[in-house]
Amino acid sequence: MSSQLFIQRCLPLLSQPESWRLIASFLDQPTAVTDPERLAWSNAHAHAHAYREILITLRGDGVYGCHDRLHRCTPVTVIFFDAHEPHDFGYPPGADTVEHLWLVVLPAQLFIRHLEVRNGAIPADAPTWVLDTPPAATRLSESWDWARGSRHLPHSLRRLRLVGALSDIISATAELDLVEGPGERLRVQETAVDAVCQHLRETAGRGASLDTLARMAGYSRFHFLRVFKRHTGCTVLRYIDRCRLHRARDLQAANYTQQAIADELGFASPSSFSRWLRRQR
Repeated sequence: MSSQLFIQRCLPLLSQPESWRLIASFLDQPTAVTDPERLAWSNAHAHAHAYREILITLRGDGVYGCHDRLHRCTPVTVIFFDAHEPHDFGYPPGADTVEHLWLVVLPAQLFIRHLEVRNGAIPADAPTWVLDTPPAATRLSESWDWARGSRHLPHSLRRLRLVGALSDIISATAELDLVEGPGERLRVQETAVDAVCQHLRETAGRGASLDTLARMAGYSRFHFLRVFKRHTGCTVLRYIDRCRLHRARDLQAANYTQQAIADELGFASPSSFSRWLRRQR
């Protein structure tokens, strides 16, 4: 799969950041789309996760639900989803044909997924890549943090900083050699699983689910399970338990209370944490 299929075709539009339409909960909000039926679907199919995402519309005219609103998405609309911020999970049946670029933003890596969605259906073979550019990923995360924490500053200044960081990512993506063969596919799988594992270690699996992790890596739920076990030798749930157990032992060594540890790891109560801990032993 070559980048010429979408990056070079869309590069004239992507290379004009002054025309980008940025949407984020920490930026000035554009007028919402009024569609009660579509909003009801959005509210019923919202999800949130522990990592950040960016949606870039490359082609088409549709709507997407986030921030408890519906936003019109035309080329080049760029939506920033913060960690744990609810937004649409998938696309409604019969939705207009759109072409979207999804970026999963991690501290040192980015997953890039190219989707051509027809009638609300996401193709099973949508190409996904991992962009290993720590400086660019770090700059994007830092610019995001700065823009979110600088609401007292003008919208135009915060937009400028975000656009600059995202432009670096677009440029790096355009330079990628995305020719995919058997060896390249295996390398991408290994890199994707490594990045997911790193994310789980950093978060101790808090808020993780099979669906969100599979989406993060760009695979279907069942394909992700197979790929993950092939490259790690254990199941996703077992790996999450290992990460939780490692974090729990660190917190116990630091004299955290059972309540504090349960809260940190996302358990409903200290008793549920204790039951889980006994099962690990």
